[in-house]
Amino acid sequence: MTTTSPLHLINVTINETVDGRSQVQQQDRKGVGMALGPCGLSAGVDHHAVVPLGNPGSDLDPAGLAVRIYPEADATDPDKPYRVFEYPFDGAKPVYTGEELSLGTWVGISGAAFTTGLGAGTSLGLSFFAGLFNVRIGRWWDAGIDAAQRKQTRVKLGVRAERWLARLFPVQVLFVDELLARFHGTARRHWYLSDGGHFENMAGYELVRRRLPLIVIVDGEQDEGYTFGGLANLVRKARLDFGAEITFLDESQLDDAVQGPARQVLGTLEQMRRGTWEVDSAVEGKGVRGKLKAADVAGRSLVHAALARVTYRSPATASSYLLYIKPTLTLDEPADLAEYHRSHPNFPHEPTLDQFFDEAQWESYRRLGHHIASLLFSPATGTWWEELFK
Repeated sequence: MTTTSPLHLINVTINETVDGRSQVQQQDRKGVGMALGPCGLSAGVDHHAVVPLGNPGSDLDPAGLAVRIYPEADATDPDKPYRVFEYPFDGAKPVYTGEELSLGTWVGISGAAFTTGLGAGTSLGLSFFAGLFNVRIGRWWDAGIDAAQRKQTRVKLGVRAERWLARLFPVQVLFVDELLARFHGTARRHWYLSDGGHFENMAGYELVRRRLPLIVIVDGEQDEGYTFGGLANLVRKARLDFGAEITFLDESQLDDAVQGPARQVLGTLEQMRRGTWEVDSAVEGKGVRGKLKAADVAGRSLVHAALARVTYRSPATASSYLLYIKPTLTLDEPADLAEYHRSHPNFPHEPTLDQFFDEAQWESYRRLGHHIASLLFSPATGTWWEELFK
Protein backbone atom coordinates (compact mmCIF):
# COMPACT_ATOMS: atom_id res chain seq x y z
CA MET A 1 0.00 0.00 0.00
CA THR A 2 1.34 3.43 -0.92
CA THR A 3 1.33 6.06 1.81
CA THR A 4 1.86 9.78 1.47
CA SER A 5 3.08 12.37 3.92
CA PRO A 6 3.45 16.15 3.86
CA LEU A 7 6.38 17.59 1.93
CA HIS A 8 7.82 20.32 4.10
CA LEU A 9 9.32 23.45 2.53
CA ILE A 10 11.26 25.88 4.72
CA ASN A 11 11.46 29.49 3.56
CA VAL A 12 14.26 31.88 4.50
CA THR A 13 15.46 35.23 3.15
CA ILE A 14 18.94 35.80 1.76
CA ASN A 15 19.54 39.44 2.71
CA GLU A 16 21.01 41.55 -0.08
CA THR A 17 21.34 45.30 0.37
CA VAL A 18 24.32 45.48 -2.00
CA ASP A 19 24.09 43.72 -5.34
CA GLY A 20 26.83 41.13 -5.41
CA ARG A 21 27.49 41.56 -9.12
CA SER A 22 27.22 45.32 -9.69
CA GLN A 23 27.98 46.50 -6.13
CA VAL A 24 25.00 48.87 -6.48
CA GLN A 25 22.95 49.63 -3.38
CA GLN A 26 19.59 47.83 -3.39
CA GLN A 27 16.63 50.08 -2.60
CA ASP A 28 13.64 47.78 -3.03
CA ARG A 29 13.47 44.09 -2.08
CA LYS A 30 16.86 43.96 -0.32
CA GLY A 31 16.61 40.21 -0.24
CA VAL A 32 16.03 36.99 -2.17
CA GLY A 33 13.75 34.17 -1.13
CA MET A 34 15.28 30.74 -0.63
CA ALA A 35 13.35 27.53 -0.01
CA LEU A 36 14.71 24.23 1.26
CA GLY A 37 13.15 20.83 0.85
CA PRO A 38 14.38 17.25 1.33
CA CYS A 39 15.77 17.18 -2.21
CA GLY A 40 17.33 20.58 -2.70
CA LEU A 41 17.25 24.36 -2.62
CA SER A 42 15.63 27.11 -4.68
CA ALA A 43 16.68 30.76 -4.67
CA GLY A 44 15.25 33.67 -6.58
CA VAL A 45 13.33 32.96 -9.75
CA ASP A 46 15.35 30.32 -11.59
CA HIS A 47 18.27 29.16 -9.44
CA HIS A 48 18.03 25.62 -8.08
CA ALA A 49 20.25 22.91 -6.66
CA VAL A 50 19.30 19.24 -6.44
CA VAL A 51 21.09 18.29 -3.22
CA PRO A 52 20.69 15.18 -1.02
CA LEU A 53 19.29 16.91 2.07
CA GLY A 54 16.77 14.19 3.03
CA ASN A 55 17.02 11.76 5.93
CA PRO A 56 18.60 8.39 5.05
CA GLY A 57 16.06 5.62 4.78
CA SER A 58 13.03 7.88 4.32
CA ASP A 59 10.66 7.65 1.37
CA LEU A 60 12.01 10.97 0.16
CA ASP A 61 15.67 10.03 0.56
CA PRO A 62 17.46 11.53 -2.46
CA ALA A 63 20.78 9.84 -1.68
CA GLY A 64 20.83 8.35 -5.15
CA LEU A 65 20.46 11.75 -6.79
CA ALA A 66 23.55 13.42 -8.20
CA VAL A 67 24.08 17.04 -7.26
CA ARG A 68 22.74 19.18 -10.09
CA ILE A 69 22.78 22.93 -10.50
CA TYR A 70 20.24 24.98 -12.44
CA PRO A 71 20.78 26.86 -14.67
CA GLU A 72 22.99 24.08 -15.96
CA ALA A 73 26.67 24.51 -15.11
CA ASP A 74 29.60 23.54 -17.30
CA ALA A 75 33.06 23.43 -15.80
CA THR A 76 34.64 23.94 -19.23
CA ASP A 77 32.57 27.05 -20.08
CA PRO A 78 34.87 30.10 -19.80
CA ASP A 79 31.95 32.53 -20.14
CA LYS A 80 29.56 30.94 -17.65
CA PRO A 81 26.66 33.08 -16.37
CA TYR A 82 26.16 34.02 -12.75
CA ARG A 83 24.69 31.14 -10.76
CA VAL A 84 23.58 31.36 -7.15
CA PHE A 85 24.69 27.78 -6.46
CA GLU A 86 28.16 27.89 -7.98
CA TYR A 87 29.51 24.73 -6.39
CA PRO A 88 32.95 23.34 -7.32
CA PHE A 89 33.34 20.51 -9.78
CA ASP A 90 34.74 17.06 -9.12
CA GLY A 91 35.56 16.05 -12.64
CA ALA A 92 32.42 16.75 -14.65
CA LYS A 93 30.01 16.90 -11.70
CA PRO A 94 29.40 19.64 -9.12
CA VAL A 95 29.85 18.80 -5.44
CA TYR A 96 27.71 20.27 -2.67
CA THR A 97 30.01 21.92 -0.12
CA GLY A 98 27.47 23.98 1.81
CA GLU A 99 27.22 23.98 5.60
CA GLU A 100 24.91 21.20 6.77
CA LEU A 101 22.37 22.29 9.38
CA SER A 102 19.76 20.34 11.30
CA LEU A 103 16.07 20.64 10.51
CA GLY A 104 15.52 22.47 13.79
CA THR A 105 18.19 25.04 12.93
CA TRP A 106 16.67 25.74 9.53
CA VAL A 107 13.23 26.14 11.12
CA GLY A 108 14.76 28.54 13.64
CA ILE A 109 16.29 30.62 10.86
CA SER A 110 12.95 30.72 9.06
CA GLY A 111 11.47 32.42 12.13
CA ALA A 112 14.31 34.91 12.73
CA ALA A 113 12.00 37.91 12.55
CA PHE A 114 13.95 40.37 14.72
CA THR A 115 17.54 40.74 13.60
CA THR A 116 19.95 43.03 11.77
CA GLY A 117 18.80 41.90 8.30
CA LEU A 118 15.08 42.39 7.64
CA GLY A 119 14.87 41.99 3.89
CA ALA A 120 12.86 44.87 2.43
CA GLY A 121 12.63 46.41 5.92
CA THR A 122 16.40 46.68 6.37
CA SER A 123 17.77 50.13 7.17
CA LEU A 124 21.06 51.42 8.52
CA GLY A 125 19.47 52.69 11.73
CA LEU A 126 17.62 49.50 12.56
CA SER A 127 20.59 47.29 11.72
CA PHE A 128 22.97 49.39 13.81
CA PHE A 129 20.79 49.42 16.93
CA ALA A 130 19.82 45.74 16.56
CA GLY A 131 23.51 44.83 16.34
CA LEU A 132 24.44 47.19 19.18
CA PHE A 133 21.94 45.54 21.53
CA ASN A 134 22.73 42.04 20.22
CA VAL A 135 19.30 41.46 18.67
CA ARG A 136 20.87 39.14 16.09
CA ILE A 137 18.88 35.93 15.64
CA GLY A 138 19.63 35.59 11.92
CA ARG A 139 22.52 33.41 10.77
CA TRP A 140 25.58 33.74 8.59
CA TRP A 141 25.35 30.52 6.61
CA ASP A 142 28.48 29.12 4.99
CA ALA A 143 27.25 28.36 1.49
CA GLY A 144 30.54 26.65 0.68
CA ILE A 145 30.99 28.65 -2.53
CA ASP A 146 34.29 30.35 -3.29
CA ALA A 147 33.40 33.95 -4.12
CA ALA A 148 36.59 34.34 -6.17
CA GLN A 149 35.27 31.76 -8.66
CA ARG A 150 32.10 33.69 -9.38
CA LYS A 151 31.62 35.65 -12.56
CA GLN A 152 31.30 39.32 -11.55
CA THR A 153 30.43 42.19 -13.84
CA ARG A 154 33.03 44.25 -12.04
CA VAL A 155 35.11 43.98 -8.89
CA LYS A 156 36.18 47.25 -7.31
CA LEU A 157 39.44 47.67 -5.48
CA GLY A 158 37.55 48.24 -2.23
CA VAL A 159 35.69 44.96 -2.70
CA ARG A 160 38.96 43.07 -3.16
CA ALA A 161 40.36 44.70 -0.01
CA GLU A 162 37.23 43.74 1.93
CA ARG A 163 37.62 40.14 0.78
CA TRP A 164 41.18 40.03 2.09
CA LEU A 165 40.05 41.51 5.41
CA ALA A 166 37.33 38.88 5.59
CA ARG A 167 39.95 36.17 5.20
CA LEU A 168 42.03 37.63 8.04
CA PHE A 169 39.23 38.76 10.37
CA PRO A 170 36.06 36.90 9.29
CA VAL A 171 34.03 37.36 12.48
CA GLN A 172 34.80 41.07 12.80
CA VAL A 173 34.05 41.83 9.14
CA LEU A 174 30.71 40.02 9.23
CA PHE A 175 29.71 41.82 12.41
CA VAL A 176 30.56 45.21 10.93
CA ASP A 177 28.54 44.29 7.84
CA GLU A 178 25.55 43.67 10.10
CA LEU A 179 25.98 47.00 11.88
CA LEU A 180 26.22 48.86 8.57
CA ALA A 181 23.41 46.88 6.90
CA ARG A 182 25.81 45.69 4.19
CA PHE A 183 24.58 42.32 3.03
CA HIS A 184 26.01 41.00 -0.23
CA GLY A 185 23.41 38.34 -0.91
CA THR A 186 24.90 35.27 -2.58
CA ALA A 187 28.09 36.97 -3.83
CA ARG A 188 30.17 36.02 -0.77
CA ARG A 189 30.86 32.67 0.84
CA HIS A 190 28.66 33.53 3.85
CA TRP A 191 25.02 34.47 3.23
CA TYR A 192 23.01 36.28 5.91
CA LEU A 193 19.74 34.38 6.34
CA SER A 194 16.66 35.56 8.23
CA ASP A 195 12.89 35.06 8.44
CA GLY A 196 11.32 33.96 5.16
CA GLY A 197 8.60 36.53 5.81
CA HIS A 198 11.12 39.28 5.14
CA PHE A 199 10.72 38.35 1.48
CA GLU A 200 7.18 36.95 1.28
CA ASN A 201 5.10 36.39 4.39
CA MET A 202 2.27 34.21 3.05
CA ALA A 203 4.59 31.27 2.19
CA GLY A 204 2.82 31.08 -1.16
CA TYR A 205 5.69 32.13 -3.42
CA GLU A 206 7.17 28.63 -3.71
CA LEU A 207 3.73 27.06 -4.21
CA VAL A 208 2.96 29.39 -7.10
CA ARG A 209 6.39 28.58 -8.55
CA ARG A 210 5.42 24.88 -8.55
CA ARG A 211 2.01 25.64 -10.09
CA LEU A 212 0.15 23.38 -7.67
CA PRO A 213 -3.51 22.90 -8.60
CA LEU A 214 -4.82 23.89 -5.14
CA ILE A 215 -2.91 26.30 -2.91
CA VAL A 216 -4.10 26.96 0.65
CA ILE A 217 -2.80 30.14 2.31
CA VAL A 218 -3.37 30.90 6.00
CA ASP A 219 -2.71 34.58 6.65
CA GLY A 220 -1.52 34.92 10.26
CA GLU A 221 -0.29 38.52 9.98
CA GLN A 222 -1.35 41.15 12.49
CA ASP A 223 -3.81 43.05 10.31
CA GLU A 224 -6.57 44.55 12.43
CA GLY A 225 -7.37 47.03 9.64
CA TYR A 226 -7.69 44.22 7.04
CA THR A 227 -5.41 45.95 4.55
CA PHE A 228 -4.16 42.58 3.19
CA GLY A 229 -0.59 43.86 2.85
CA GLY A 230 1.03 40.41 2.87
CA LEU A 231 -1.43 39.10 0.28
CA ALA A 232 -0.79 42.09 -1.99
CA ASN A 233 2.96 41.39 -1.76
CA LEU A 234 2.39 37.77 -2.85
CA VAL A 235 0.14 38.82 -5.75
CA ARG A 236 2.71 41.35 -6.92
CA LYS A 237 5.72 39.01 -6.70
CA ALA A 238 3.83 36.16 -8.38
CA ARG A 239 3.04 38.41 -11.32
CA LEU A 240 6.52 39.93 -11.64
CA ASP A 241 8.57 36.78 -11.06
CA PHE A 242 6.44 33.97 -12.48
CA GLY A 243 3.95 35.65 -14.79
CA ALA A 244 1.14 34.31 -12.58
CA GLU A 245 -2.00 36.39 -12.17
CA ILE A 246 -4.00 35.87 -8.96
CA THR A 247 -7.60 37.01 -9.39
CA PHE A 248 -10.19 36.64 -6.62
CA LEU A 249 -13.66 35.40 -7.50
CA ASP A 250 -16.62 37.72 -7.03
CA GLU A 251 -19.91 36.70 -5.44
CA SER A 252 -21.58 35.37 -8.61
CA GLN A 253 -18.46 33.42 -9.61
CA LEU A 254 -18.31 31.88 -6.13
CA ASP A 255 -21.97 30.86 -6.40
CA ASP A 256 -21.16 28.97 -9.60
CA ALA A 257 -17.88 27.43 -8.37
CA VAL A 258 -18.70 26.38 -4.80
CA GLN A 259 -21.74 24.42 -3.70
CA GLY A 260 -22.90 23.37 -0.25
CA PRO A 261 -22.18 24.64 3.28
CA ALA A 262 -18.68 25.87 2.46
CA ARG A 263 -20.17 28.62 0.27
CA GLN A 264 -21.49 30.34 3.41
CA VAL A 265 -17.99 30.92 4.79
CA LEU A 266 -16.37 31.76 1.44
CA GLY A 267 -16.67 35.29 0.11
CA THR A 268 -14.81 38.28 -1.24
CA LEU A 269 -11.92 40.12 0.38
CA GLU A 270 -14.26 43.03 1.13
CA GLN A 271 -16.53 40.69 3.10
CA MET A 272 -13.62 39.84 5.39
CA ARG A 273 -13.35 43.39 6.69
CA ARG A 274 -14.51 44.06 10.23
CA GLY A 275 -17.30 46.48 10.99
CA THR A 276 -21.07 46.95 11.09
CA TRP A 277 -22.79 45.13 8.24
CA GLU A 278 -26.24 45.42 6.72
CA VAL A 279 -26.84 41.78 5.76
CA ASP A 280 -29.18 40.89 2.91
CA SER A 281 -31.77 38.16 3.18
CA ALA A 282 -30.39 34.68 2.62
CA VAL A 283 -30.94 33.15 -0.81
CA GLU A 284 -30.80 29.39 -1.16
CA GLY A 285 -27.69 28.17 -2.96
CA LYS A 286 -25.98 31.54 -2.73
CA GLY A 287 -23.47 32.94 -0.27
CA VAL A 288 -24.10 35.62 2.32
CA ARG A 289 -24.32 39.16 0.99
CA GLY A 290 -24.28 42.51 2.69
CA LYS A 291 -23.06 46.10 2.73
CA LEU A 292 -20.41 47.43 5.09
CA LYS A 293 -21.97 50.43 6.84
CA ALA A 294 -19.00 51.36 9.03
CA ALA A 295 -15.55 49.88 9.57
CA ASP A 296 -14.88 48.97 13.19
CA VAL A 297 -11.93 47.02 14.64
CA ALA A 298 -14.30 45.50 17.20
CA GLY A 299 -16.92 44.55 14.60
CA ARG A 300 -17.64 41.36 12.71
CA SER A 301 -16.82 39.95 9.27
CA LEU A 302 -19.16 38.13 6.92
CA VAL A 303 -16.84 35.28 5.85
CA HIS A 304 -13.68 33.43 6.87
CA ALA A 305 -12.04 32.79 3.49
CA ALA A 306 -11.80 33.87 -0.14
CA LEU A 307 -11.06 31.96 -3.33
CA ALA A 308 -8.85 33.07 -6.23
CA ARG A 309 -7.94 31.65 -9.61
CA VAL A 310 -4.26 31.63 -10.56
CA THR A 311 -3.53 31.81 -14.28
CA TYR A 312 -0.11 31.48 -15.88
CA ARG A 313 1.37 32.91 -19.04
CA SER A 314 2.21 29.47 -20.38
CA PRO A 315 -0.84 28.28 -22.38
CA ALA A 316 0.09 24.65 -21.76
CA THR A 317 -0.40 24.97 -17.99
CA ALA A 318 -3.82 24.67 -16.39
CA SER A 319 -4.87 27.35 -13.94
CA SER A 320 -4.71 26.83 -10.18
CA TYR A 321 -7.00 27.80 -7.31
CA LEU A 322 -5.82 29.65 -4.24
CA LEU A 323 -7.84 29.36 -1.03
CA TYR A 324 -7.06 32.34 1.21
CA ILE A 325 -7.97 31.89 4.89
CA LYS A 326 -7.75 34.78 7.35
CA PRO A 327 -8.67 34.89 11.07
CA THR A 328 -12.11 36.52 11.20
CA LEU A 329 -15.09 36.55 13.53
CA THR A 330 -18.54 36.14 11.96
CA LEU A 331 -20.58 35.59 15.17
CA ASP A 332 -20.86 31.84 14.53
CA GLU A 333 -17.98 31.03 16.91
CA PRO A 334 -18.20 29.25 20.28
CA ALA A 335 -19.24 31.29 23.33
CA ASP A 336 -15.76 31.46 24.86
CA LEU A 337 -14.38 33.11 21.71
CA ALA A 338 -17.13 35.72 21.77
CA GLU A 339 -16.35 36.48 25.41
CA TYR A 340 -12.61 36.75 24.72
CA HIS A 341 -13.30 39.12 21.84
CA ARG A 342 -15.42 41.37 24.07
CA SER A 343 -12.57 41.72 26.56
CA HIS A 344 -9.88 41.89 23.84
CA PRO A 345 -11.36 43.84 20.88
CA ASN A 346 -8.24 43.40 18.70
CA PHE A 347 -8.62 39.61 18.74
CA PRO A 348 -7.81 37.79 16.46
CA HIS A 349 -5.25 40.40 15.38
CA GLU A 350 -3.46 41.27 18.58
CA PRO A 351 0.14 42.60 18.34
CA THR A 352 2.66 39.97 17.26
CA LEU A 353 5.16 41.51 19.69
CA ASP A 354 3.22 39.65 22.38
CA GLN A 355 5.13 36.36 22.53
CA PHE A 356 3.81 35.22 25.92
CA PHE A 357 0.25 33.91 25.57
CA ASP A 358 -1.74 33.01 28.66
CA GLU A 359 -4.09 30.03 28.66
CA ALA A 360 -7.17 31.95 27.48
CA GLN A 361 -5.31 33.67 24.66
CA TRP A 362 -3.67 30.50 23.42
CA GLU A 363 -6.90 28.50 23.49
CA SER A 364 -8.85 31.28 21.76
CA TYR A 365 -6.52 31.36 18.76
CA ARG A 366 -6.32 27.56 18.62
CA ARG A 367 -10.08 27.16 18.81
CA LEU A 368 -10.73 29.82 16.18
CA GLY A 369 -8.38 28.04 13.77
CA HIS A 370 -10.09 24.72 14.47
CA HIS A 371 -13.51 26.31 13.99
CA ILE A 372 -12.66 27.85 10.60
CA ALA A 373 -10.97 24.66 9.36
CA SER A 374 -14.02 22.62 10.38
CA LEU A 375 -16.33 24.89 8.39
CA LEU A 376 -14.16 24.52 5.29
CA PHE A 377 -12.90 20.95 5.46
CA SER A 378 -15.11 18.83 7.72
CA PRO A 379 -16.94 15.80 6.25
CA ALA A 380 -20.18 17.79 6.46
CA THR A 381 -18.92 20.28 3.85
CA GLY A 382 -17.93 17.56 1.41
CA THR A 383 -15.01 17.73 -0.99
CA TRP A 384 -16.18 20.96 -2.62
CA TRP A 385 -12.63 21.79 -3.78
CA GLU A 386 -12.56 18.74 -6.04
CA GLU A 387 -15.54 20.15 -7.94
CA LEU A 388 -13.41 23.15 -8.94
CA PHE A 389 -11.42 21.01 -11.36
CA LYS A 390 -14.30 19.27 -13.11
